[in-house]
Amino acid sequence: MSYKFRKNSYSAPNIEPLWQYGVEVTDKSIMALEQIESWAWTSGEVQNLIDVINALEDDDHIQYQVEGGHLGIMIDKKGAAFFDLMNRKQETEDFEWPTEKFIKFLKEFKEFLAKNGR
Repeated sequence: MSYKFRKNSYSAPNIEPLWQYGVEVTDKSIMALEQIESWAWTSGEVQNLIDVINALEDDDHIQYQVEGGHLGIMIDKKGAAFFDLMNRKQETEDFEWPTEKFIKFLKEFKEFLAKNGR
């Protein structure tokens, strides 16, 4: 696996932490995936995304932007294209995965979130 899930605190001392959930990648070709990090992720949100992807028809596609994150994803039945939204001049995706691989990632992420009470 070229990534590991992480939980980061972005808070000042003596203040209840604001947790962000995301990934750390070891494969630089998928570096944009780190922009998935957000405080808004829940296992339910991930399941909703999985359900929407599984319901896509042949010519359908969705555009998904991570709430509180900087990752845009275009998904159809064949693949998912990932865009680092911090790079505003970018015209092509940072990387692509087959849809099945993205769903596998989402299921792993959902499990990680559930283990962390999300």
